[in-house]
Amino acid sequence: MNSIQMDMEKMYGLSIKHLESYSFIFTENKPLNDALTIAKAKHKLISDNSQKQSIVKKGIVTDKRNQIQVAAKSAFKVCNLLVAFAVSQNNQTLKEQADYNFSELTTGRENECIKRFRLILKFAKDNKEALLEYGLTEDKISSFEQKIEDADSSLSLPRQATTASSTATKTIATLYSEMYTLFKDTIDRLVMQYDESHPDFYYEYQKARTIISGSGGRTSKGDNNTPPAQ
Repeated sequence: MNSIQMDMEKMYGLSIKHLESYSFIFTENKPLNDALTIAKAKHKLISDNSQKQSIVKKGIVTDKRNQIQVAAKSAFKVCNLLVAFAVSQNNQTLKEQADYNFSELTTGRENECIKRFRLILKFAKDNKEALLEYGLTEDKISSFEQKIEDADSSLSLPRQATTASSTATKTIATLYSEMYTLFKDTIDRLVMQYDESHPDFYYEYQKARTIISGSGGRTSKGDNNTPPAQ
């Protein structure tokens, strides 16, 4: 949610909480009680979708980074074995091609890291028979290859996250539109009748319906449709 939506979410939450606290005043007012029930449900959906936005984005970005790190650790181990083998064979070309430290393996964009891992995997496969006595077994090569594939697959997840986040954003926008209509056309008008019989309740409701900016200082009446308490 953006800052304006966060301010609105807080305003609606305070308004609902105030109505719940004074529900004994309008126990016989079925339309107001029904509207309050709907408002509570929509407010919860706004909160749920907001959390979904945050979790999806943070979770997928974290997963992508983790997969790259896991593959890089395996690549680093293979690099060390390749360099040791290259030195024993006086193969300066292979030594230079495989001599990466961990920082170098994870430098640059994720797709560049994957390309680097695949090159190291190729060197390992090309020399797998000779590297067996160095401890690089077929199973270890297969495990390294799978980690590369997992890391590569994780690169598409941010696009999926964007889609999921976009859906949640549209849902939140729709819910805010519905909440605006519900309060402006129904709840505000039903609460108005209590301005004289329960002025404190009415006055506090008006305060709750005021949007207070998260940046502090500035306030606005938001979508309030109620006249001042008498």
